[in-house]
Amino acid sequence: MKENSRQDPLFINSLEKGLIVLKAFTESSPEMTLGELSQETGITKSSAQRFCHTLTTLGLLKKNEKTKRYSPTLKYLDFASCYLSSDNLVRLANSKLIELSRRFNITVNLAQLDGNDIVYSIRVPNSKAPHATTLLGSRRPAILTTGGRIILSYKTDDEINQIIDEWDGVNPMFLSQNVISDRSEILEEIRKARRQGYCFSEQRGGNHSLINVSVPILDGRGQPIAAVHSSLLTSEWNQEKAIKELLPHLIETANSI
Repeated sequence: MKENSRQDPLFINSLEKGLIVLKAFTESSPEMTLGELSQETGITKSSAQRFCHTLTTLGLLKKNEKTKRYSPTLKYLDFASCYLSSDNLVRLANSKLIELSRRFNITVNLAQLDGNDIVYSIRVPNSKAPHATTLLGSRRPAILTTGGRIILSYKTDDEINQIIDEWDGVNPMFLSQNVISDRSEILEEIRKARRQGYCFSEQRGGNHSLINVSVPILDGRGQPIAAVHSSLLTSEWNQEKAIKELLPHLIETANSI
């Protein structure tokens, strides 16, 4: 919990704890026992039990009676639906990203910065897209993604270094993906994106090797508000082809939003 929230007479600490419980469920932890929730959130096991009971009664969580594990329900999507229908950027970008995806048969995403992470608020997969690249609302450290890096490239080196300092470290889910995670390499990749006006990376691992290309969406002041990101299969694309054939259309799409 934020320290200054305790001094705010309008701040409801119990509501914050309930939201912390909801946020504890992630791609890597889609279901948890009360003990695991307590360990993950720092909330006592008895408090976790009360919050889970309340959230289950409200229909936001469900409990597996055999494993005693809790997991989110479809009601979670009500929050996503409300956001997606009210966000002007999402509404403006959606049809344009679908058109770009169909034209080249590629996966196209809208990446938005939230704190030190990027969140994919639109995902338009092609028929060969790996399942993980199709999940709406996926959150990744901005410094590890091309979409995040092109947005961060508009910040100063001091601001970028602060974000790197605040990064907790490499999440195990990234270790098998050959993602650049060395501090100096991350900073140089962001500087390179600043010079080029786009960010490019190759991601190898498992059955699918990908090329990632991202360009910024700028507001009227020339500041980034999001990024258009595309994932390309290396069996169909290489860097030269992506930059020559696709990049101009990514930029055109971003500029039209």
